[in-house]
Amino acid sequence: DGQTSAFYLQRVSIENTSELNNSQATELSAATGAMVHSFDGKIFFSDYANGKLEKWSISEDNEATLEGSLSLTELVFQGNIAFDNSSSAYVGGISTDIIIFNPETMQKTGKIDVSSVSKIGDTTNFPASGTVINAEPVSEIIIRDNYLFIAHMPMEDVANFTPADE
Repeated sequence: DGQTSAFYLQRVSIENTSELNNSQATELSAATGAMVHSFDGKIFFSDYANGKLEKWSISEDNEATLEGSLSLTELVFQGNIAFDNSSSAYVGGISTDIIIFNPETMQKTGKIDVSSVSKIGDTTNFPASGTVINAEPVSEIIIRDNYLFIAHMPMEDVANFTPADE
């Protein structure tokens, strides 16, 4: 629920069948909602509550190091990251912009305005008569054959993730 969870980073072998605990782990964030991505040997931690994306490395000795941070508060609630290469990645959210950033330097390098394909304000009459699309987050991004595909999630109510279209 984002209030009774915490996120930890530690190195564990996939052959490990013993019980794990967090005594040797690095706490990344408590009481939040988050998503984790792995790319180019690094861990990218999206902390929704703080609108922050962090890049971490972890050594063979289980030493975690924060290598960079990026504020994504303009996205309100981040979607999945699509990594194109070591210098280009994309992330959307509850916004009509997709943020382009460099995963190596953790710097924003641009944005893509997707408002021209947005249906915000359209009446859909789903799930009830008179329902209007009030937000249309970019929840997923896929890169294939040099094309960027995005998934819009039309919503009536952002707080409860109430859909506004079938």
